[in-house]
Amino acid sequence: TAPGIIFGTPAFMSPEQAAGKPLLDARSDIYSLGAVAYFLVSGQPPFVRDTIVQVLAAHLNDVPLSLRPRCSISVDLEGIVLRCMAKDPGQRFASAVELDHALAACPEAGAWTAADAAEWWLGRSSAAVHT
Repeated sequence: TAPGIIFGTPAFMSPEQAAGKPLLDARSDIYSLGAVAYFLVSGQPPFVRDTIVQVLAAHLNDVPLSLRPRCSISVDLEGIVLRCMAKDPGQRFASAVELDHALAACPEAGAWTAADAAEWWLGRSSAAVHT
């Protein structure tokens, strides 16, 4: 690696990673996990733009669109995903443990089963084949 080189998938990069900041902590990973969760819930990355530079700029400057108008999720789960994606690392969950506790308190946590997960993945993978 070399100074100033950015590694990662632009669709899921934290703002600080997109800016090329050298020191990243767990909160950068929390942001990326939130971006992946956004994709899993909505079927698209948080920022869809024409170029990689525009995607990176969106991670730095834009607020992701609300999930609830497009997805059937609780206010709690939407809030968790969007908190993970806060631009300011200090506003995100401080650790994966803190995030885990918040997710466990969501209404979806008690209703989700391994069978539900398998069915969801099968539906997503077959839909991806047809697009």
